[in-house]
Amino acid sequence: MKRLLAVLLLALTSVVQATEVSRAFIPNQNGGKIIFTLEDCVWPDENPGPARMFKVLSYSTNTRVMLGCWTLLKQDQTQAVVVWFDPVEVKTYPISDMRPMPNM
Repeated sequence: MKRLLAVLLLALTSVVQATEVSRAFIPNQNGGKIIFTLEDCVWPDENPGPARMFKVLSYSTNTRVMLGCWTLLKQDQTQAVVVWFDPVEVKTYPISDMRPMPNM
């Protein structure tokens, strides 16, 4: 898992067209994106999330924004597990679908 996390972090922090990348995205079904960051995740009660969880957000064309935390799934290191806050649900996403997102 450490090796895959290192590869993912390297991919998220690599240089794309001379622009530093610290986020990645996956298009979602509603015309928006799920954005995976390397920022430490903070739970809705303002407590830090479990170790090694990072902030994730999703938006869509209907302007709905969802927040959550993500990490690599320990049993299957090809999947990112996301804990969405509202509504509360846990979903997995293949890391092979992630694309670099240049910083603004």
